[in-house]
Amino acid sequence: MKLRPFLGVLGAAVLSSSSALAFDIVTIGAGAQFQAGAVGLMKPDDQTAPSPIGPEDYPGFAGLSLGGGGFVDVRFLHVVGIEFGVLHMTDRGAAEIKISDAVGNTISKFDVKLKQNALHMPLYLKGAIPTGVANIVGFVGPEFVVPLASCKADAADRFTNPDCAAEIVPDAQFPNATGNYGIRTKSSVLVSGGIGFEFKLPIPAVDIRIPFSIRVAGDPKPSEKRIEREFHEGGRVEYQTNWQLQGHANLGVGVYF
Repeated sequence: MKLRPFLGVLGAAVLSSSSALAFDIVTIGAGAQFQAGAVGLMKPDDQTAPSPIGPEDYPGFAGLSLGGGGFVDVRFLHVVGIEFGVLHMTDRGAAEIKISDAVGNTISKFDVKLKQNALHMPLYLKGAIPTGVANIVGFVGPEFVVPLASCKADAADRFTNPDCAAEIVPDAQFPNATGNYGIRTKSSVLVSGGIGFEFKLPIPAVDIRIPFSIRVAGDPKPSEKRIEREFHEGGRVEYQTNWQLQGHANLGVGVYF
C-alpha cells in the first residue's frame, strides 16, 4: 500500500519527462507571412504565331507581385522540418506591343498589362542552423499555383469576365491604338526554394519568431513556342499567365510550441 503514492509520483514524472522530450524533438509553429517581389514571362525563341497574325512579336512580360497568407512549420530536433504555406498573390506583368505593316513599319504601339490573382501553396523541406541570435534556414520544394479567376480556355464567360481582360495603355505616338487582349489561366507547379534567417524574440514565456527569406521559383519546363503562350479566339488575343520566373522577399511572424 505504501508503494502506491511512490508509483504515482514516478509515473507522473515519467510522463512529464516524455512530454518534455516529445516537445524537444518536435516543434510546431504557425503564423502569418507577407511577400513582395517580381514575376516574369520570358520572350519565346519560336515566334511562330497562329492565324490571323496579330502583333509582330511576342515580347517578355515583367511586373510586380504582392500578397500574404499563413504557414505551418513542423520542425524535428530544431534543425530539419516541413513547411506548408498558403498565400493569396496578385501578380502583374506588362510589355510593349508593336504592330507593323508588310514592310516592317510600326503602325501601332501600346502596352499590355496582365493581372492574375492566385493561391500560391509552397511545400518546403527545410533545414536550419542554430546560431543563438538567429537560425539560418534553407528550403526547397514544389509550389502549387491555382488561379482564382476562371479564365481557362473552356470558360464560357471569359470574354465578359473583367478578371480575364488585359489593360491596354496606348503610346503617345499612337494615342488611338486599340485592341482586344485578355489572359488565359491554368494551374501549375513550380520548383521553389530560398534562404533566410529566423529571429527568435527574447520573450521567456513564449517562442515567437520572425522569419525573413528570399525566395525564387520557376517553371521547370517553360515553353519556348509563342503558339503555346498566345491564343487568338473570338477576335481577342489571350496570353497564358503561367509566370516562368518569380522572386520574392518574404517576412513573417510565427508562434512555436
